Amino acid sequence: MVALRALGCGGSVLVPDEAGGSAGSPNAAAIDTAGLPSQLVLHCPKVDEISSLPCMVGRSVPSRAGSLNEVGCRDQTGLIAFRMFFPLGELANKLNQPLILPLVPGVDSDPSEVLTTEWHGMALFSRVDVEGRGFVGRMSEARADFSYSVPPVQFSCDVSSAPFWGVAEDF
Repeated sequence: MVALRALGCGGSVLVPDEAGGSAGSPNAAAIDTAGLPSQLVLHCPKVDEISSLPCMVGRSVPSRAGSLNEVGCRDQTGLIAFRMFFPLGELANKLNQPLILPLVPGVDSDPSEVLTTEWHGMALFSRVDVEGRGFVGRMSEARADFSYSVPPVQFSCDVSSAPFWGVAEDF
């Protein structure tokens, strides 16, 4: 799992409600995937990491922070490159507003994970489908801090400004 930390000015941090959000919200919209990019490029020190889009959006799960959807993005070999948590119900009510990463503070990485990621920066979501578990957004001045436990390695990758999106998939 991914813990996300904030860096930057402006924006807001979301705290999901107990019920998990607003599936009936008029802001929730089905995601049209036509014309969306198929890759998210993270600029890393030695080589750029290319993640395949769309990311996978898991089912809503309860947590101490409220109802969250786990989002996993694959690398080009099909392995999970990184994970994070999104409160889709809350995002549907915050369309086109700059949001500070983490969207949900205090959701910690699973200590048994070989790879953990912390995100910093801003995100803006233009479309969210709560019931269909999809989103379209843009990262801005974002940084991912990766940490491998075996072997122990740490590095950071930057995303200056790039669209990213996800659709429902169980994983």
